[in-house]
Amino acid sequence: MKSGTRILVTFSLVLLGPPIIFLAFITWKHKKPSESVNLMIENSQENRLPSYSPFQVTTFNIGYAGLDAKQDFFMDGGTGSRSRSKEQTKQNLQHMSSFLKAD
Repeated sequence: MKSGTRILVTFSLVLLGPPIIFLAFITWKHKKPSESVNLMIENSQENRLPSYSPFQVTTFNIGYAGLDAKQDFFMDGGTGSRSRSKEQTKQNLQHMSSFLKAD
């Protein structure tokens, strides 16, 4: 009977020990942020939008700059997942930028 109890206790310690040690460690190392943080304002406070005035925002997923007509992207049935080259990606970003500026 003692041998069975010893095996059960050992098994429990091996199984539960690492998670308990991990939780104790992250609790001990947890760093709470300050109640307030002083921030430097780096933008101009003089040029603000008037309250309740309409404005437009454009978002653009620049992650697609790595793709072009010759790209073999895996989500389109191909095998690639990276851009062909850094130069091509930069060129695509420039085209995106000029498109947004023209609008």
